[in-house]
Amino acid sequence: MTTTSWRQSIGLPQLVLIALCVVLMIAVLAAGVGTAAPFAVYNNDWTGTTDLRNAALMDNNTSVSIDSPAADQPPPSAATTALVLGIPENTTAVESTAAEVLANGGTVAITDETPATTNTLLETLGATARVERGPIRDPRSYYRQPVLPVVTTTNATGDIAGTEVTLNHAGTLAPGEATVLAATSQFAYIDENQNEQFDAAESLGTRPVMTREPVDNGTIIVISDSSVFINAMYEREGNRALAEWLYTGTDSLLLSGSAVQQLPQFVTLLLWIKSTPISQSILLTIGVGTVLLVTRKRYRTALSSRLQQDPMNDASTVVTDTAQSEATSRSQYESGLMSHLRTEHPEWDRQLRRRLVTAVMTRRGQSDKVSESEEAQNE
Repeated sequence: MTTTSWRQSIGLPQLVLIALCVVLMIAVLAAGVGTAAPFAVYNNDWTGTTDLRNAALMDNNTSVSIDSPAADQPPPSAATTALVLGIPENTTAVESTAAEVLANGGTVAITDETPATTNTLLETLGATARVERGPIRDPRSYYRQPVLPVVTTTNATGDIAGTEVTLNHAGTLAPGEATVLAATSQFAYIDENQNEQFDAAESLGTRPVMTREPVDNGTIIVISDSSVFINAMYEREGNRALAEWLYTGTDSLLLSGSAVQQLPQFVTLLLWIKSTPISQSILLTIGVGTVLLVTRKRYRTALSSRLQQDPMNDASTVVTDTAQSEATSRSQYESGLMSHLRTEHPEWDRQLRRRLVTAVMTRRGQSDKVSESEEAQNE
């Protein structure tokens, strides 16, 4: 089919169908690689944490992994940081991961303002810090509105010292035996009744929001705000600096908690393939075979011809080829006989030689038919 006829054969209905199929494929692919779950590392919306994950992936000195059964995780060490972005209702998986990291001398950073689930996890791990109910409002030091207080890091080492971090509807911390790393200004208060006003029953004061304490062989850092690293907050310079401080200098960053509870199906499949050598071998074999079929024209043509082959066409082709071969043989014999007579009897004229050759060929044809008839009778 020529290019012109191919184009003419596609009308408006076919074009609409092709467009719908393309849109459907894009929609399925988008659903397979993304999720709308809050804090999710594959959520590109403002509630997700893709910006944090992408920034960590850009650090050539740090490997980033997902705390999921589908993912292949490196064994934890003293240079491992587990970043728990939100505490899920079922804390069993997070407890197991955090305990293993701490036992090997690593760091576990927990971000959540919910007392029930967070304190259960902290108690299980052996930490003394506890989360207390919020939200914190600070009418003196805030970003856009008091419920987004800006806090300053204290007792922190390195580049993070003196950094201003923006929180979002954060809780507060009872440090216990932990060291306070960041706190609000002295004008902050807990909006107990959440009426967005300072009441007589509420008190102003500095509120701890970030602590650090040694637990087992490692360290636990608690930040009383689960949304401190979501995409909308990661735009803040201080929040980016805090995240970088947590994973810079570590060999491995393990993303855990609510951020990895709902992984997209396509991502789960890719993680499984990455952690399963046999699946990689199968896909490699299929890929190589496909490339060979596509790029080797002779293989592709031979296979296509074989699949489209018609037995009746094959039989007729054989018969035709046989007939053509016999006709060629008779013609060659006739030409040879004429040449022989012309050489041996040059005195004979052309008409005489032609009559003799015709007679010989006629007799030969009759003889062939008799032979074929006898063979058929014998069979």
